[in-house]
Amino acid sequence: MSMTRKLWSLSALSVEFEMDRRAVARRIDGIAAAGEIKGKPAWHLADVAPLLTDGSGLDDGQSIEEARRRKMAAEARLAEMAAEKAAGRLLERTVVDAAVVGAFARVRAKLLAVPHKCAPLVVGLNAGEASEVIRRAVYEALNELSSTKVSDLTGD
Repeated sequence: MSMTRKLWSLSALSVEFEMDRRAVARRIDGIAAAGEIKGKPAWHLADVAPLLTDGSGLDDGQSIEEARRRKMAAEARLAEMAAEKAAGRLLERTVVDAAVVGAFARVRAKLLAVPHKCAPLVVGLNAGEASEVIRRAVYEALNELSSTKVSDLTGD
């Protein structure tokens, strides 16, 4: 019994090479179909296999092994993050955002209060002395910001 060449549809090629149909279509674009199957274009495997194997089925030319390695690394990072969160060493972004916004709001309030706080203290002082009083009040507000820890703000 002799072997005959078989035609492969776009869907059959995508299954055989474990690729998305659109990726297969992009890769074999420009290769003339060798025939038809149920009115749809079809190709001989030998004509299209080199185009479908050079990237091992991935559009960006990466191998399946590389994709699996990246997937496993991503899953490992997610597991590590879950463990860190369970141990209380990792906070949700929304919690951190709320804490930082709260810290900035307190510093803003302190800075806005500087004129009212310093006005009675600088009456009768020369410019250098008044400047020093105001500088200390500003530094006090900024020290609160620099000493703020997110864990203190979140209650963790």
